[in-house]
Amino acid sequence: MAVKPHKTKKPVPPPVSNRLGWEAIGWVLLIMVFGAAFFQVRTTSLHTAAIERRLQRWKVKYLLTEAELARLRALEEGFHGPGGLLAPAPPTPEENARHRREIAALLPKDAAQRSTKAQKPEEPADSMDAHE
Repeated sequence: MAVKPHKTKKPVPPPVSNRLGWEAIGWVLLIMVFGAAFFQVRTTSLHTAAIERRLQRWKVKYLLTEAELARLRALEEGFHGPGGLLAPAPPTPEENARHRREIAALLPKDAAQRSTKAQKPEEPADSMDAHE
């Protein structure tokens, strides 16, 4: 008697479950977290670089020593914050004026006079370099 070949059955696909939905949500959240982290690192580094460029211009313009530059760096970083998502609220005009006075107090006397003459406080601040 001849053996009859058995038909092989196709494997049954696994049932679709909610797992696929939760995986998609997880991937979206992961991408959002990495995107926010990248944004924070990028904007913080740009903010720090802008402060550093400003300080280097002041160093050349006002002939500052490293000690004066370090004090100004601490003042600038304290006033302008870390940047990115953690940036403080925009300063009021009174806070800007106080910040300018603090900068002038840290500069050498002749540099403070030149800095004060160069400032135009009645104009609105358009950029981070407005108090230069």
